[in-house]
Amino acid sequence: MKFDILNRFTGMVKFTAEIDCEEKALKSLKLGLAVKWAIANKANLTGANLTEANLTGANLTEANLTGANLTEANLTGANLTGANLTGANLRGANLTEANLTEADLTGANLRWADLRWANLTEADLTEANLTGADKCSHGPAIITMQPICIYSGLRWPVMIFDDYMLVGCELHPLSDWQGFSDRRILEMDGKDAAIFWKTNKEWLLGLAKSNGRSFVEPKERNE
Repeated sequence: MKFDILNRFTGMVKFTAEIDCEEKALKSLKLGLAVKWAIANKANLTGANLTEANLTGANLTEANLTGANLTEANLTGANLTGANLTGANLRGANLTEANLTEADLTGANLRWADLRWANLTEADLTEANLTGADKCSHGPAIITMQPICIYSGLRWPVMIFDDYMLVGCELHPLSDWQGFSDRRILEMDGKDAAIFWKTNKEWLLGLAKSNGRSFVEPKERNE
């Protein structure tokens, strides 16, 4: 059957895929098959609307998904090695056990994405939106452990990676969080930040340590 893939911004048809699927099948399944057809036929997926696509286990190696809308897509176990996801919307996407080695996620929206056991080794997360923050910038990250995610109960959401911690939109190495002065914390968001960090510093850093996170400066770790 023929299935149209639309542009997420204009709603216009980007391309029409030929998929082997029943007409009454779920749209998520059709989308997933259409993406696989696109990869095989070198169709243009940039800016494509792939909301809720079922891409479980899909081979998307080096796929160009720049600006694509993958909101709530199921990418469980998908291979995205070297894929270009610059500016892609992955809000709520399931990336459990997905391989994102060396993937470019610059400016990608990963808000509420499920990253459990995802392999993000050397993935570029520059300005990636990990929790709905406006701008969270750092260099290439090595993420091999399941992130610790705390989305409720605190003034700001917190995510703890291998050796980084994100609080709101402030992303810094754990070694920096451990050594920040009161003045540096105040510079982040004034008195609210100071109160938050004074209240939560000890247990958040303790949680990171108890889960084997590294407090060695990233540049020292890589030497």
